Amino acid sequence: MPETSLAPQTEKAYPLAVGRRRRYLFQRFELAGKKVLELGALDMPTFESHEADVDYMDYYSDDEFRVIAAEGGLSRPVHALVSVKHAIKDKYFASRIDDRYDLIIAAHVLEHIPDPLAWLSELANLLTPGGCVFLAIPDRRYTFDYLRRETTAIDLIRNFHLKATAPDLYTVADFLYFKRNLLGLDFWRTPEVIAERIAEAPMTLPAALAQAERALASGSEHATIHCGVFSHPTFSELWKGIVQTGIVALDLQETADVQRDGNEFWALLRKHRVAAPDNGHAIGEGRFELPR
Repeated sequence: MPETSLAPQTEKAYPLAVGRRRRYLFQRFELAGKKVLELGALDMPTFESHEADVDYMDYYSDDEFRVIAAEGGLSRPVHALVSVKHAIKDKYFASRIDDRYDLIIAAHVLEHIPDPLAWLSELANLLTPGGCVFLAIPDRRYTFDYLRRETTAIDLIRNFHLKATAPDLYTVADFLYFKRNLLGLDFWRTPEVIAERIAEAPMTLPAALAQAERALASGSEHATIHCGVFSHPTFSELWKGIVQTGIVALDLQETADVQRDGNEFWALLRKHRVAAPDNGHAIGEGRFELPR
């Protein structure tokens, strides 16, 4: 049986990670009169429609999810999925959404985004002044990404400059070659297996490159690989560099480290109370321009 957590203001039992996120957000936000947007909630939303004025956004629409389920491509019961208001496939999506939100929630989404800075800039454009983005991010130290190099601010700026819409060959190969059969609970409950599983390389480097080529040709790996690799000890410093560029109009308010039996850390970002600049330019003193 999966562990559950009883969250505040409800008697429903939630999976441990969802219950923890709920407690954290209930402690920091008064939801009455506020609008909330959650991305990629599927069948495990942080807040439900009777608790908050919440909309859901995903890549697929309700009808598309039903088709995927009918074809056997969905691992969750389709009847349990939230109703998607905004089905978005465009990279630059904010202009297509009229609503503005006080809180945006994205759990285990950031790491899948090829160009996180452009994505976060779009989210910032959907926020009310002073609104927040809450990110729940898998921590490299507690996932199958354990051996991978962590994403740096330079990596993020490069992908922003390249206007990346999909992971490149080397990102996919890196994911495949260094991926290990490790789960968050392994690190907390059976640490003795970690060294053994780290030594179990799933494939050779040539095999990883070949599979990455096939995956990119078919598009099959775009949604499932981790394009970015992050951890709590380094995220604040990473974001400090991003703030210096002014690319994203979001300040890092606080972070929270991985909790026992979990594999995610949290980052709370708040929108500047001044207008966001055009992409590629800084706010306030000086201007940041990407090389051409």
